[in-house]
Amino acid sequence: MSMTPQELLNANGIYLKSYEARRDGNNHTTICPKCSHTRAKKKANCLSVKIDAKGATWKCHHCGYSGGAKGNGQDDEHFVATYDYIGFQKVRYPNGHDPRFRIRHRKGNHWEWGAGGADTNVLYRKDEIDEAISLERTILVVEGEKDVERLWSIGIPATCNSQGASEPDKKPKWKAEHSEQLRGADIVVIPDHDPAGYAHCDATCRALLGIAKRVRRLVLREHWPECPKGGDISDWLDAGHTRKELDTLIEQAPDWTPQGEPAQRQDARDNLIAEGNVSLDDFRAYLPAHSYIFAPTRELWPAVSVNARVPPVLSAAGEPMKPSTWLDINAAVEQMTWVPGEPMLIRNKLIADGGWFERPGCAVFNLYRPSVIVPRADDVERWLSLVRRVFPDQDEHIVMWLAQRVQRPQEKINHALVLGGKPGIGKDTILEPVKQAIGPWNFADVTPKQVLGRFSGHLKSVILRINEARDLGEFDRFAFYDHTKAIIAAPPDVLRIDEKNLREYYVPNICGVIITSNHKTDGIYLPADDRRHFVAWSSLSSSDFEKNYWPKQYRWYHSGGNEAVADYLASRDLTNFDPKAPPPKTAAFWQIVDANRAPEDAELADALDVMGWPDATTLEKIAFRADAETAVWLRDRKNRRLIGHRLDRCGYSSVHNPDAQSGLWRVGGKRQVVYAKKTLSVRDQITAVRRLTD
Repeated sequence: MSMTPQELLNANGIYLKSYEARRDGNNHTTICPKCSHTRAKKKANCLSVKIDAKGATWKCHHCGYSGGAKGNGQDDEHFVATYDYIGFQKVRYPNGHDPRFRIRHRKGNHWEWGAGGADTNVLYRKDEIDEAISLERTILVVEGEKDVERLWSIGIPATCNSQGASEPDKKPKWKAEHSEQLRGADIVVIPDHDPAGYAHCDATCRALLGIAKRVRRLVLREHWPECPKGGDISDWLDAGHTRKELDTLIEQAPDWTPQGEPAQRQDARDNLIAEGNVSLDDFRAYLPAHSYIFAPTRELWPAVSVNARVPPVLSAAGEPMKPSTWLDINAAVEQMTWVPGEPMLIRNKLIADGGWFERPGCAVFNLYRPSVIVPRADDVERWLSLVRRVFPDQDEHIVMWLAQRVQRPQEKINHALVLGGKPGIGKDTILEPVKQAIGPWNFADVTPKQVLGRFSGHLKSVILRINEARDLGEFDRFAFYDHTKAIIAAPPDVLRIDEKNLREYYVPNICGVIITSNHKTDGIYLPADDRRHFVAWSSLSSSDFEKNYWPKQYRWYHSGGNEAVADYLASRDLTNFDPKAPPPKTAAFWQIVDANRAPEDAELADALDVMGWPDATTLEKIAFRADAETAVWLRDRKNRRLIGHRLDRCGYSSVHNPDAQSGLWRVGGKRQVVYAKKTLSVRDQITAVRRLTD
């Protein structure tokens, strides 16, 4: 039942960078969980911690708070933590000890068991709570003193009752006396993820209603699908979540209302939670489609499936109610979206084609699920050497691009990677650990044909890989380039998702695009002035790799390489990488540009040269000055869809007529498309066009 120094210190709200005994003989120092939050220099290290073979001891040089592996009370050597209330002290033993908690009081120079007449209904850290209420700070109510200490250690006022939580079918341990000490306060109650935790939370909220200024309920499970049975706020923080994230969840926490109380007390539901099975907590009603989102997988279920999987619940009147009906009333969302860096439930906001806007009382369900891989620092030279071997001159930019996707998935990167070369050289193998780092469900694979199609569910991705871009036909190559503009770069800031058999919805435009291709000269189309593609092309072939190279690479991935690459990309310094800047234009980029130059481009340029490069012109005028073969090509109707792209390469774009419904201009008695120099402003383009018109 003994504890390590780290476990002992953490149990008392003390956290160090290292928990090893200091070789130089000095003590560790850190902030004090008792007083640092009250001081002007909150980050000053005033707590001295000594770690040796006997355990850990500590003392604050500011407030005098001390403790550790040894003490002067009965059975002290078995304590893992002590908590000082007004008039008594609560002690905690290790897991497995019976009892887990005991109360004692000071009598003279020694301790005696029991409260000794002290009021055990006083709240933990009451003096500090009184001060926080006077300063109108939000107070968190949690289940135990360990969580209270953890919250105070990050500067958030918190409290609890000394008796803990009771089981759902027992008398609540939160009493009216507890509530009275929080009169006029702004309260947020955070339950542990088990039946007793939810029952205690509801009893606390119910008792505070009408006494506290405001009562809210923050269920961590709603924002943390991986929450274990019995998980609490300390577990949430231990999982890597931050004070900033907690502030956001507190701000978004909904007001508690008694309508949800009967369902929270439902025995069948509590048993399901305790057993880890499917329960009401796993669903949200998606009102626009009258369907239900299953939170662990983000899939939509029909009402009949929810009702078949979850037992009936009780209404406020005590009558049986279908789970789907209860969800419609108590756990509904108005929209769904997909956005990294936000909680599962985004409250008091909605999203439209213009982006986010405030809408109190509404909620949006976030379909995004973060990666579950646990990064681990280790040697990643095997992966880096593969990137260098395949793309020796572009490896640095590629690695930085991938690191940006791992570290900042919520931030748009405004150019795509084009990874080209012969089959079997490792283009996809390079990306395999990156897929694991961001979560395989956040990595989408599509073909160019799918990108040009109607359905767009693939846009919900941190990385969107467009596989095997090849000759799509002359017009389709232009269409592919134009269509991917809105995907590769922002604006637009929001994309519309169209999935089969689902209502359309909006997501922020954050996906990063990777295009792979085996075809350089007949693959994608790129104009010379493109600012959205970084092209890396390899000269290797599959024969350049030894026979067992790829099996060894994947064995390394599966034996810890994925975790090592995830850690490397998550910690790579991005200071000198600007995701909004145009990428460098490589030699491979210019080779693709040159491969896309058709003879007609030069012939059109020759005709425009003869014309003196006018500010505005028409196809007929160009045909009149061009050679006979080019004139025939320009007048052939089947080429009309290509001519605009050819003129665009020559620096001319079509100008819309704002005064005509057709958008055409009347020149020489005929309605025509008129082209003007792209370098002119819109106003100057229209002025130049008007000089040609009737």
